[in-house]
Amino acid sequence: MDEMRRDLGTAHQQGAADLTVEVRGPDASGGRVDAAVYVRFLADFLRCVRRVERRVRREGEKPTTFQIADMRTSSPTVRLHAVTAVADQASRVVSAYIQTVQDLEQQGSHPAYVDVPTLHSFRKLAGYIGDGLSSIVLSGNQLTVTVTKRLERAVGKLLGMVIKTQGSFSGRLDYVNAHNTRKCRIYPSIGPTYVECAFDAELLPEVARGLKQQVTVAGTLYYYGFQPFPHRIDAEEIVVHPPGDQLPTIWDLWGMAPDVIGDARVEDYVRGLREADE
Repeated sequence: MDEMRRDLGTAHQQGAADLTVEVRGPDASGGRVDAAVYVRFLADFLRCVRRVERRVRREGEKPTTFQIADMRTSSPTVRLHAVTAVADQASRVVSAYIQTVQDLEQQGSHPAYVDVPTLHSFRKLAGYIGDGLSSIVLSGNQLTVTVTKRLERAVGKLLGMVIKTQGSFSGRLDYVNAHNTRKCRIYPSIGPTYVECAFDAELLPEVARGLKQQVTVAGTLYYYGFQPFPHRIDAEEIVVHPPGDQLPTIWDLWGMAPDVIGDARVEDYVRGLREADE
């Protein structure tokens, strides 16, 4: 362990921060944690940390490396050493994770960067309380928070706020499943990683034609009340957009409608458009 700590010392030349998780088993077992439960919990914990890390990572930053810096068995504790090439990235990731837990625990809210899959991941973590663990304590960057059933209830309440509306959504169509339930995924350029889209059999030809293409899906959009983007769509229409290299350029459009403004002068026509906007 001393050799590991010496090796980790070189990481401080880059960005580095520690994230510690301490758990306790059921009182009936004297606080001892079942080994299988602990292994599952650590996997879910790291998966949850990774989700937050992806959401707060800035463009051009490489993924954070998490190394085990210390372990204790008396009250099972793991200290993860987050290492990044960017000076403040590791600290930013650790603070974001702890702050998200605090917001969910104390206010029943969350930062804007937290998406639906990340909320599900936090709820799964809190689900261990009373089901294999009696306490979970997280600490890092001089912040400490205890995970309780309040977090699980807060996430459940947030995920229960569903708003349904008619509209459309655009992105790249990928991942089609036409077996039993017909579903595909729309991958937008911003916002969520993907939005799941359900479609009827008559839309299957359009889905097949739009695979790996940019499309616009119109239909019923379902939003969690706190999210600016839909998480699910019941498709009624799918429009497949042509590839970018097949779209007309500005010069292709030049002179296509020479009579669009009639006898009016160009200056008067443009002035009229501006006045209409006012």
